[in-house]
Amino acid sequence: MERARARAKQHKDRWQLEMHLYCDESGNTGVNLLNTQQPVFVLAGTLLDSQSTERILARFAGAGRGEVKYSSVKRSARGQKAWVSLLESGEITAENCAVVGTHKRFYLSCQLVDKLIEPEMHDRGIDLYAHDKAASLANLFHFAGSHAFPGGRWDRVLIGLERALRERSSDSCEFFYEAALDAADHAADGFEELEISLRLSIGTAEANLSGFTHSSSFDPALDSLVTLVSWAMDRTPGRFPVTHDASKPLAQQMRMLESLMLDGSPEVIGYPGRTMELPLRISDFRFEDSKSVPQLQLADLLSGCAADCLAAASGHKAMEDFHRRVLSTPFNDIMIGGVTPSPTIRKAEAPAPGQISLVDGSMRFLRRAGYFD
Repeated sequence: MERARARAKQHKDRWQLEMHLYCDESGNTGVNLLNTQQPVFVLAGTLLDSQSTERILARFAGAGRGEVKYSSVKRSARGQKAWVSLLESGEITAENCAVVGTHKRFYLSCQLVDKLIEPEMHDRGIDLYAHDKAASLANLFHFAGSHAFPGGRWDRVLIGLERALRERSSDSCEFFYEAALDAADHAADGFEELEISLRLSIGTAEANLSGFTHSSSFDPALDSLVTLVSWAMDRTPGRFPVTHDASKPLAQQMRMLESLMLDGSPEVIGYPGRTMELPLRISDFRFEDSKSVPQLQLADLLSGCAADCLAAASGHKAMEDFHRRVLSTPFNDIMIGGVTPSPTIRKAEAPAPGQISLVDGSMRFLRRAGYFD
């Protein structure tokens, strides 16, 4: 019995001392990517230890009766002042905290390109991931879709796509095909590239989506976690534990996450500008209640604030003085990766011989790990 207790204590001590990533999310609506009340999804993480985090949270004493929450901090002038002061203090840095943001409506355009158009392009010998063409096409759809397919037709395409991703049934895919065909048939002059690309998705959804067993595969939670873990991996050569606040969509994706964590020879996949290392060097992954974990409360502050500011910056809510004050601090420095639209269309350098895209590399790794068995 004493030996068992000693081993348990040793495990607990090691869990507390090694580098540890704590994560919390804000705005998770699953595959409801057109949710107007929560237009962005944010995952935030911190590597700070308990002592440092408790010192930070002490700034907000009384703002939540024990558990510090962003919603409570934002509600009062005192809480807002304390939060801005913290962001200006230098205690929160790009080395100990990170935020990954996703604009959900744009993410839906990315799903259109990645899941339906790219496979058809690939069959025609066109690598849509080279030179970042996939990202450029998604941006074109996002910014020009309503102009290319006027009369509300682009909105209907997105509504149909969201339904197809959620249900993956013959009826939902047919609903999407009808919306896409109507949009393509009434495309405005000068948008031939978008019209042709959209036509490639017609008739392909059912086949291309059938391999995904759960709609959570189209939720940005797992993609965001991989980005956040990759950021943490850049800060240590070894494996490390990850603690996440309760997340139903992520829990549904645990089998894929565990496959990405399996031991194997390290490899860097991706094209220039978009690379990551596999396997993910996570030693242990668990869900905890934020009430008892101060780092999860800090992650809640970071994710809640980022979601609030991103929604304001993208025009989904009024830009308040508080948002401006936050964005004038080094807060932007901790925002990494993510899936957000950009009107700047860039051409990345060409992939070198032997390089494989992130999507193809991830699929190859998952096959080796037995995920598709």
